[in-house]
Amino acid sequence: MYSFRVRHKLARGAGPAIRRLNDALGNFDKVAWLLGDARSGTTWVADLIARACGYYQLFEPFHPLKVPAFADWPLNHFQLPGSSNPPLRAALQQAFEVKLPSRRVNPVPDRLFYRGLLVKDVFANLLAAWALKEFPLVRPILLIRNPFAVAVSKQAKRHWLWTTGPVEMLRQAALRASLAEEEIDYLTSVEGRDDFILNQIAVWALIHTVLLRQLRPGQVHLLIFEKVVADPREEIRKVSAFLGTEPAMTLLNPRQIGRPSRSSDQASVDRVRESRGGSWQSKITPEQRRIGEDILSRFGLDRFYRDGMPWISGADPVRTGSPLQEPEALCA
Repeated sequence: MYSFRVRHKLARGAGPAIRRLNDALGNFDKVAWLLGDARSGTTWVADLIARACGYYQLFEPFHPLKVPAFADWPLNHFQLPGSSNPPLRAALQQAFEVKLPSRRVNPVPDRLFYRGLLVKDVFANLLAAWALKEFPLVRPILLIRNPFAVAVSKQAKRHWLWTTGPVEMLRQAALRASLAEEEIDYLTSVEGRDDFILNQIAVWALIHTVLLRQLRPGQVHLLIFEKVVADPREEIRKVSAFLGTEPAMTLLNPRQIGRPSRSSDQASVDRVRESRGGSWQSKITPEQRRIGEDILSRFGLDRFYRDGMPWISGADPVRTGSPLQEPEALCA
């Protein structure tokens, strides 16, 4: 234990020098951006990607209460693609260039040389399409987890910082202008039920709907949490191919795969793995499930899950007339 603490302290002290070295060598020129809602498994998946690909990982730089560079923007800030926001662009550039002076954002280095940079965010879905136009070399990965599971997980951590419901986000005039009036009315009516689970499903629906409407076919790598749980090595191999990085799969050993992230614990990891991501089903009421499924259906997001599990396939029927891209078309 003592030797580990000494090594950790030495690595922490050497962190700035190691980051400067990798920056000077161009090792951070290849940037991946892992997006997703909070409690979607982003921290665990980011750890797997970073380990297998040899990427240095930034932890949630777009956090207005934890990172001073982003303090001027709300949680889930919306930015219309093509609009101008020089301060936001400058802050994001700091993140993508590993220039944010934050111990929370910058982890202790686990190696001397890196092969790329992985930025992990849970509050950036509504600005991601705008940012990808500003930073076209960034490679986006969208991690999607069943929204019922996300809502149940947030409920278990209610003392953490969450967007309370869709109405909080709809106070942003630019976001309201991007939605149909009937969609705004529907989301407002959902929040009127004063149900934490339904509010978080509505938040999930809103942040995914807005992003998926804005993306071009093939622009993002779509990663399904439940599929990562079922076959982590295969799903990380696909991510590596998208990033153009040969993975070191030997580093994804059972101990690494089963290790809880900094935002989870071993008991919750075991429950998720044993249930293949379906442990949420006993924690919601039939009424919550019925209304939650209606929320997803209203926004065309029921195409991602059926009976609680992912069903994305090129042969699957998809409702016509939806403003969303076909799920498979979104995948590079």
